[in-house]
Amino acid sequence: PESPRFYITMDRSEEASKVLELLCRVFNTPEYSKQKYVLSSDEDQDKQTIGSKLKDFVKYPIMLKRTLFLMACWGLVSFLYYGLSFGWHNMGSDIFVSQFFSTLSGIIATCLSPCLTEYKGRMITQIGCFATIGVIFLTSMIELKFSDDWDFRKVMCLVAAIFIAAQFLTVYLYTMELAPTSHRGIIICLCSSIARVGGFCGPYIGQLYDLVGFNTVLGA
Repeated sequence: PESPRFYITMDRSEEASKVLELLCRVFNTPEYSKQKYVLSSDEDQDKQTIGSKLKDFVKYPIMLKRTLFLMACWGLVSFLYYGLSFGWHNMGSDIFVSQFFSTLSGIIATCLSPCLTEYKGRMITQIGCFATIGVIFLTSMIELKFSDDWDFRKVMCLVAAIFIAAQFLTVYLYTMELAPTSHRGIIICLCSSIARVGGFCGPYIGQLYDLVGFNTVLGA
């Protein structure tokens, strides 16, 4: 269902009440009562223009800090995700084997992400994934060969891909919860714009492998 605020702004109070009742049952909170809660729409807030919403970032510094933090997260996650996704051909001589491991990491991340967000929370999941990715990339610079095609750093990149994909899945949810409903649309647009920049730059990093070396790229 849509959020109660959406139904209220669309003058659909009955559906808003049903959503609130559903949320009360899901989170095991006291039953929703129409007498206790008054459903109303803040017309002045609903009629805000894009310019006035941008001014609110100056008026509310906390919202500005959170938005800048989320934009950095989106840009970095997109940079890592697409940079690694477009570099799977460098992981081995057989591109099909490389793509198989890419798909496998995505499946594991899809199963891992809901568990982490449920038991550790959104913020801890974001921080933990970033920290884990950093540690993995640093340790992957160790020179250790397993075969002609595979070495320690490539295996560690496969492990990092799991946490990068998990981060990619959770950052959107985290943004939706941090952004206030009235400004959620513009915050998502700002974050998505920065993510596009990261997505453009990420694949070009793979081109540096032959120029400066694999370890230098991972360290950067």
